Amino acid sequence: NVYTGIDNATKKIDLLNAQQWVEFSREALTNGRQTIPAVFNNPSQWADTDWQQQIFRTGSVQNYQLTASGGTEQTRFLVSGSYFNQEGVLKGTDFQRFNFRTNIDAQLTKRLKVGVNFAPSYATTREQPTAGPVNNTTLNGGPSVPAVIPAALLMPPIVPTQYANGDYGQVSIDPGLRGTIISQVIFSPIAQLELYRDRGETMRLLSNAFADVSLLDGLTFRTNLGVETINFRRNIYLPSTLATNNSPTSSVSNPNLRNIYAGQNNGQNYNWLWENTLTYERTLNQHHTLSLLAGYAAQKNTYEGSNVNGRTGSFGNDLVPYVTNSIDIVGGAYKGASTLLSLFGRVNYGFKDRY
Repeated sequence: NVYTGIDNATKKIDLLNAQQWVEFSREALTNGRQTIPAVFNNPSQWADTDWQQQIFRTGSVQNYQLTASGGTEQTRFLVSGSYFNQEGVLKGTDFQRFNFRTNIDAQLTKRLKVGVNFAPSYATTREQPTAGPVNNTTLNGGPSVPAVIPAALLMPPIVPTQYANGDYGQVSIDPGLRGTIISQVIFSPIAQLELYRDRGETMRLLSNAFADVSLLDGLTFRTNLGVETINFRRNIYLPSTLATNNSPTSSVSNPNLRNIYAGQNNGQNYNWLWENTLTYERTLNQHHTLSLLAGYAAQKNTYEGSNVNGRTGSFGNDLVPYVTNSIDIVGGAYKGASTLLSLFGRVNYGFKDRY
């Protein structure tokens, strides 16, 4: 089984072009009795950047699945593997997942049936902060960084995506706008997408085993044990060349080593559920059906994790984009558990399969 598709941003905000933005800004500054930046009078220095076009792309979705099944009257099996890949409509974002699944059921005797299910998966992600304060948003406990979409909406269109020296275009270092009344803390969304790193990995294993035992005619005992294990890791890196609220003039040509941040989060979740049920079914006089069920279940969930990060100001270079490049690493850890025990029962009565 194979399918593929594409994604696009369905609606973009209708923004001003360079000429319109300059005219509108000039009028606003004049009414506010503010100084008009000299660059407003020099159209040759204007870019005409569509910042939304620069951050969005045509995303893609792909899924490939291969399944095989078969067996005999006593034994049945199924084996399946799949690969899923999605490139987000926002540049610098994607999701990949590998799945494998196998099921085996066997009728060992007339009164005993067993089965085993096994389903591991592995997934990776690349994330970006898409919403929040334009210059100071936090993504899932990471550092404060520019929010990409608000930055693209607010960045003046006369600012280019990049300058000749390789620096990413933004107000705080723009030759015509730096130091002017125009907000100096709108940072390049392109730099954010290309320089900021946020990678996640998740390994998940879901397994299940059951046994059905026919003790007597109409009386069946079933035991079922399920186990789920999840391990995840997330690495974040903010380089010296990315401008933030704490370092608004950082750039490729002017890196600020004191602005580097790196962190890692690790965690594990282990969950098991054991269920045991006894079912009795009986038909009386061809019109009356009775089903009785009694059961016992136990469940436990445990989780633990840790997080470490290198303090800003403790990195000497960008050569190793990892937390261990810091000389001042701090961290924390957590652990917890919950349990659930239950007894349950059910009675069903039917008359002529109608009531």
